[in-house]
Amino acid sequence: MSIDHKKFSKGDNSLIDNIKWEKSITENKVNGDTTVFVVVHGLVAPEPKLLNEVRGLITADYQTYLEKEWIKTLRGKYPVTVNKEVFETLIKQ
Repeated sequence: MSIDHKKFSKGDNSLIDNIKWEKSITENKVNGDTTVFVVVHGLVAPEPKLLNEVRGLITADYQTYLEKEWIKTLRGKYPVTVNKEVFETLIKQ
């Protein structure tokens, strides 16, 4: 037996995403070799997340931004040219 008692957002859990988002108890659902039911104690109004909850997302987004800017700088500094003859031989192989 396993019990998870926590807050979920849409997209966190496919099982939770497929139920009605209202205070209720779902019917039993077979999930693989286990039977699962969900108890929704209530809904929480949208609120800003704490820094420790979004730190990874912020870091990943900033890294993506830096990478895009770096690539844009490299493309401006070093133009790309394609040798058509060599490219055609690669396609034939």
